[in-house]
Amino acid sequence: MRHLFAIPFALCVLASALITPAHADIYLQPFKNQATPKEVWRLAPELGLYSASENYDTSGNAVTPIGLQSFSKVIFNGLIAYGITDKITLYGRINWSMTKLDITTKQTTTLGFGDQALGAGFRLVEWSDGSAIDAQAQMELPAYSNDTARTNGDVLLGDGSIDGIGGIFLHWVLLHSKTWQLFSDIGGGYRYRTDGYSPDLPYFLGLRAEPTTSGLTGGLSIYGMKSFENDAKVRPTGQAPGSGTGGLFISEAKNASLTWVGGELGYKFAPAFELSLRGATAMTGLSAAKGTLIALAAQISLGGEDKQDNPLRQDPGEYGKSNQGFVDYTFEAKVTGANDRLNMIKIGKGSEAGLKVGQTLDVFRVDAQGQPKDAVARTKVTSVKEGEAVLSVKEYFKEVWIEEGFIVKRPLQ
Repeated sequence: MRHLFAIPFALCVLASALITPAHADIYLQPFKNQATPKEVWRLAPELGLYSASENYDTSGNAVTPIGLQSFSKVIFNGLIAYGITDKITLYGRINWSMTKLDITTKQTTTLGFGDQALGAGFRLVEWSDGSAIDAQAQMELPAYSNDTARTNGDVLLGDGSIDGIGGIFLHWVLLHSKTWQLFSDIGGGYRYRTDGYSPDLPYFLGLRAEPTTSGLTGGLSIYGMKSFENDAKVRPTGQAPGSGTGGLFISEAKNASLTWVGGELGYKFAPAFELSLRGATAMTGLSAAKGTLIALAAQISLGGEDKQDNPLRQDPGEYGKSNQGFVDYTFEAKVTGANDRLNMIKIGKGSEAGLKVGQTLDVFRVDAQGQPKDAVARTKVTSVKEGEAVLSVKEYFKEVWIEEGFIVKRPLQ
């Protein structure tokens, strides 16, 4: 019954997104791929600081709003995602911020909930090297009242619109070895906004390197949105865009477009835990705030409640300790060919032995007499025919080159 606390936590996140008066801040939250492995809970808390004192005008030039001294937000984001199956992921995100506005006439600090989001992803295609194409849909629900904020003299926390986004992502594995991988995430979509705001095209391009088990991680990204520029938003009499944020276009901007450039550096302490520091700055835009963001983020993965009992869901380190004579197997075959560059191997048995695409098999190195020793890798069957099957290596337990003659076994589930 391990990790059951994640279930009520997820329900709290989703409930907050549904019942809390939220806002849709399209400028600070990139539309990213949230695909999560089957039966894994993924928690991603983040604490950040955003600051700005300029706008991009309608020509893309940086200008300072009259009377604005500074604008800053301390932001907490809590994302939780769960892989229901190999193809389906559900996720939710809760956001809270403390916003401080400093203008020549006064200083105002407002606390409140920010972006609340609910979404789902579906894996359309997956290749043997781990590359994949995912479809994703997301709803952002505003959780506050701009009318109430104006009445109280508070800072506006966003535009107050309800947003719906749909898009496609390509997860592309560029380089892969036993100990690390380099991959790119490229995607975009269409965002519909209520309350008279123009739709826009959100996009994300990211490059990331990370180790298989532990070590330094890093990445670069470019993201933002492009407005369709048919904004029909009608604001209260006498209210100009950004009037609730000291003239800063972090709220109620007309036909806003914005491009961010970001980077991150972190450390993976274990396959299921990582800490990172990321930063981003707005590089170009139209009718949008020109600001910077720095954040401390964590990535935590929790397996199913029976992870300790099921070797198929154990981390490489845990599995390497637990497979010494305690796992039963129903199948055995010899490796007949291996390509370490592509992480592919062939075995001398196929459909006649009951093998099916998607099954998990473990690879064992052998001693001088040809008897299996310890497990060195976990694989998945990618193609099967009579007398032969092709396997893709998903995890390495040891830094060992797989060779012809190694033994492959299928663990009981």
